[in-house]
Amino acid sequence: MHSERPGRPGTVERVVLLAGAGFAFPATWWVLGRIDDSGAWIADPDYAVRPPQIDRGLAHVIGAGSTLLAVLTIFVVAGSIASGRWCRCVAGVFGPLGAGFAYAGMAGHVLTAPVIGANIGAGLVMLGAVPAAGTLISIISISWRACMRTHDSAPA
Repeated sequence: MHSERPGRPGTVERVVLLAGAGFAFPATWWVLGRIDDSGAWIADPDYAVRPPQIDRGLAHVIGAGSTLLAVLTIFVVAGSIASGRWCRCVAGVFGPLGAGFAYAGMAGHVLTAPVIGANIGAGLVMLGAVPAAGTLISIISISWRACMRTHDSAPA
């Protein structure tokens, strides 16, 4: 048992947590696969949003680097909570934040896919975004309030 109460992340640590969750966006985009204008298997590709043309080598660097950094951030958060340095409720904020960025990465992948009927997939992603965002924002705000309340009321 730890004699000191676990703390909340400071400003620098909050930036690291936000950046780590943010890495879920390009990591998810990269893990889902290649998106480019080649479209050799589709005679007349349709786009909901035309994808940015990124060199494949750069796309792999961005995707692999983001995936590595997102996983590393998960280990840092888990280690800080396990060591007692941070309150467990930090995971309740970081987890849904990372899930939101991962959803945005998946949405970006679907919105820029070269497929026939791209507007159908784009519409479904947007329909799912509203309840997903509402749920994640609710979980994050409830977890953050609980984290603040737990930290402020804990005995020193």
